[in-house]
Amino acid sequence: MNNEKSSPAPGRALPEHTIGNTVFVVDVAKAELRKKTNYRKRISFHDMDYEGTHYSLWYDDKQTQLAKYKVPNMVRLDPEGMALKYNKTFWELEGKTDFEVIVDQAFYKERIGGRQPTIQIGEHKYYVDFHWGMLRPHIDHDKQIKHWPQDLVFDELESINHDTAYQFFFDAKKQSVFEFDEDILLIPPDIFLVTIPAEEKLDPFAYARKWNEPVEQYLMKNPPQRHFEASLVPAGQTFLKDMVEENRKRFKEDDGMNPNDDKAKKKK
Repeated sequence: MNNEKSSPAPGRALPEHTIGNTVFVVDVAKAELRKKTNYRKRISFHDMDYEGTHYSLWYDDKQTQLAKYKVPNMVRLDPEGMALKYNKTFWELEGKTDFEVIVDQAFYKERIGGRQPTIQIGEHKYYVDFHWGMLRPHIDHDKQIKHWPQDLVFDELESINHDTAYQFFFDAKKQSVFEFDEDILLIPPDIFLVTIPAEEKLDPFAYARKWNEPVEQYLMKNPPQRHFEASLVPAGQTFLKDMVEENRKRFKEDDGMNPNDDKAKKKK
């Protein structure tokens, strides 16, 4: 995967590009064009249609009629900026399109061949199975399996952040979703609050094909990744801790007593 930088080299003069009668500053670090006379007027490359040899843009500068323009690849507009942003040499960019620079070509070919992305949840690896709508656990048959891990089905997980991610409690020992009732009095060990990207981020290639999106154009906006790392927060550092404490008070429990184990349930 490309090691991308988010800001241009300090003091470097940015190139310009004219659309119609309007001059724009080309900022490849932010993937945008900014009107030279008014920097608040911006056009993101992500809002243009990527067509391989160029981007397409409908533009009206109020001096000319609405027209469709071709905008060159960013590697043509500012090869120095793209080299800095993606840690490439000029020779590595020679003859390349933006798609070939921004998208990991080796993994792209492997994904076309059927290789699935993976995600690490704690010590456990899962395969992103977009077709069946789940994360499938990697099974190491050389190790003794005490608890057969569960598939993590997307439709059974809570969607958050405007459907851009999923969040759920996870039993790391049993490799299963942890469910609890409102009267929970004890947080079992090895329970974590897990956050993962939504499936269109985990496997943008499969998402684009399913919804008939132009694959290269979609991957330019959502570059595919080989591997992800889930965010884990110990359950004792989440709202679950406050819920347990409130329940203990309500049921007049104290730390010297053993809470009812059946108040903490795990999905089987």
